[in-house]
Amino acid sequence: GYESLHITVMGPKARWVEVQIRTRRMDEIAERGLAAHWKYKGVKEESTLDNWLNSLRESLEESESNLSQKLTD
Repeated sequence: GYESLHITVMGPKARWVEVQIRTRRMDEIAERGLAAHWKYKGVKEESTLDNWLNSLRESLEESESNLSQKLTD
């Protein structure tokens, strides 16, 4: 299964930055394991899940931008 240590920290300009810490073995699993296989198994167009994840990411980035503005005001 997928293995990686994740931490999110506030970086420059009050932007959130995700850091992933992996050993070589963890990286191999993350890049070539089941999760990677699901993403790259030959699907030609974005799936409904991909669209939903992209929408979620955009919403989080908007929230992050609003939070950054409040922190700098």
